[in-house]
Amino acid sequence: AVDAHYARPVWERLEHPTLRDRVVVHGAVSPASVASFYRDADFFVFPSYNEAFGTAFGEAMAAGLPVIGWGTGNLPYLASREEGILLEPGNVEELSAALKRMSVDQTLRCRMGGAALARSAAMPTWAESGRLFFQAVGDAMSKQLSCT
Repeated sequence: AVDAHYARPVWERLEHPTLRDRVVVHGAVSPASVASFYRDADFFVFPSYNEAFGTAFGEAMAAGLPVIGWGTGNLPYLASREEGILLEPGNVEELSAALKRMSVDQTLRCRMGGAALARSAAMPTWAESGRLFFQAVGDAMSKQLSCT
């Protein structure tokens, strides 16, 4: 569910004449459509202030896309400056410059996209992460319950 307090100003901003004809809102889409969007993209931009893990960044990197975002939350641990451009949170001028740079520099896009793909391939899958998590919990519980 979308927080109405958050959604209202976003929808109002999207009605602004400078954005109305330039922004497409797709709404809920299937996983296949999301994969198609990644395949059709040249890079991924998501300047979010609050990403606990950054699943969308991970998905974009797995699709071979360089990423651009605020250097907050988990993004600095998920992607380095080899895989994308991490910016000071809220610095719109830097964000604009990064978008322009990534748009015009094919060599940069290809280098960072390749690095993003390689880094994502080295990351554990959700199944592996779950197995490691539950193994660690089990190990901790068996040590705590032990009498030795």
